[in-house]
Amino acid sequence: MHKEGKKNYLNEWEKSYSRGDNNILYPQPEVIRFLNRFIRKRNNDGTLSFLFKKDGDQIINGLDFACGVGTHCLTFKDFDIEGYGVDISKTAINIAKKRSKVIGLDDNRFKALDPDSQKLHFDDNFFDFVVAESCLDSMPFSTAESY
Repeated sequence: MHKEGKKNYLNEWEKSYSRGDNNILYPQPEVIRFLNRFIRKRNNDGTLSFLFKKDGDQIINGLDFACGVGTHCLTFKDFDIEGYGVDISKTAINIAKKRSKVIGLDDNRFKALDPDSQKLHFDDNFFDFVVAESCLDSMPFSTAESY
């Protein structure tokens, strides 16, 4: 996508989040099922079972890619997962940061992406899993492929 196209694309997302069009405030059931089936299972007694096995500590880092207002990243807390979120919309990231403070999380978990560089600013192998819910079909294929 050429530079002017990227600018228009980004501006449309900023406007959309400013209007509240894409402010999905409740987690999608598919994400909850995924977490409960493959990462950490919430048991009837309220405890969590480790389904995702990793060496060393049991801290699990999850990325909510194209997180919007951070709903899935914030839901990770319910599963005792260290969640992080990235999005190209600074408006959405600012909303996510405000929402994180309300539930007692620091707001540095959310980062605005630079759509020109298409780089994730985390170390390789930092994340144990990534959720990309309802986003890849909303971007040009070349952009999704780059990320």
